[in-house]
Amino acid sequence: MANTIASMSSDDGALPQLRAALDVEHVRAGDYVGPLFFVKGRPVVVGSAMKSFHHLFSPIREPAKISEELWSWSEGAIGWKFHDGPSKLIA
Repeated sequence: MANTIASMSSDDGALPQLRAALDVEHVRAGDYVGPLFFVKGRPVVVGSAMKSFHHLFSPIREPAKISEELWSWSEGAIGWKFHDGPSKLIA
């Protein structure tokens, strides 16, 4: 039996990601979009991605450091070396 109090359908669970990707008028870089009531509800901007609940369980690092790590991992994963580094992507 599904837990309908503290969970949502996969369709509803995808809504925060869709809003984060498509709502260019209200969502800015670094915003964290999640359910209104923590695990249920319509997608809303609930704060900064760097200060979201998920960072209670992992150390907060600088966006530039995260960008460098992701860039290196991506190059290793596909076996290609990109010409421009991530510093061109961070304002």
